[in-house]
Amino acid sequence: MATPKGRLNKLEKDRLDKPWQQARAGVEVKLLPQGGELYVLARSADRVAKERAMRQKQLKRLWKRLKQLQGMKLGGRPAGSRPSPGDWWRFRSMPRRIEAHVFLSFLAYCLHVTLGR
Repeated sequence: MATPKGRLNKLEKDRLDKPWQQARAGVEVKLLPQGGELYVLARSADRVAKERAMRQKQLKRLWKRLKQLQGMKLGGRPAGSRPSPGDWWRFRSMPRRIEAHVFLSFLAYCLHVTLGR
């Protein structure tokens, strides 16, 4: 059964003192006996590589989308004119809003990756 990250953080001091043990090829574990329970912290070289590849793929998709958005030609409306109901998308795709949205998405992704480690 998986242990919540918050509980593992409470055991961090004990975790740092314990050595990694080889469980099998490519898999290392730390055993943390605590209060009648045994916590097993595992890490796998293959899993690390897979997660890194997934993050790189996601970053490439975000970068490709950013390039698409930068290449879009956005139509404007004459000053003082009212938009028609079908023109709602023009206001949602203003260049500054697009850039801000992509920037915030990228920051959220970076935060997600950083906190996930």
